[in-house]
Amino acid sequence: MGTSQHIKNKYGGGYEIEVKLEQPPKDQVAQVFQALKLQNEQSVEKARVEEVLEKLQARHLKKEINEEGSGSAIYSELKKGSTSANLLIEWVLVEKSGQKLKEFLQQNFGEMVVLEHFQSFYRFKTTNNITVGNFFGLLEANKNKLNVLQYSIKQATIEQIFNSFASEDENREREGEAAIPIRN
Repeated sequence: MGTSQHIKNKYGGGYEIEVKLEQPPKDQVAQVFQALKLQNEQSVEKARVEEVLEKLQARHLKKEINEEGSGSAIYSELKKGSTSANLLIEWVLVEKSGQKLKEFLQQNFGEMVVLEHFQSFYRFKTTNNITVGNFFGLLEANKNKLNVLQYSIKQATIEQIFNSFASEDENREREGEAAIPIRN
């Protein structure tokens, strides 16, 4: 089989990139409050959420306000009739930062798939051949511009590779294919 590094290089399928974004600064949130004329409001009624998203040029985020989406905390509050204006604004600002980050990564490293996204945490996967040094150099140079708090890059673990093989094998069995081709 080879060393664990050889297995990671051959079967790992690229790198995973984990990024934690900074929370928006209070002055930026305050500016948005003022621009939306929400400074005296503590909450946004369910019926007004779409209007606020529109004003923030973030109407596309409406689809994320559900039990499974990145706006799940807002969804939970809206079940009670309203959500905190502060929470909604901070969420939109973080989502915009996340989109900016994804575009930056795609522009510099090619296709990126979002594996996980929760609040200000993103985990991406790339199958492109990128060098770790190039990644760290570019991200470090743009860290402040992208609102990045911390980041890491790693190859798939041996356990993840094994689980991937096992999952592929299960899928083949479900589809009626022989798990191991039998040759005469």
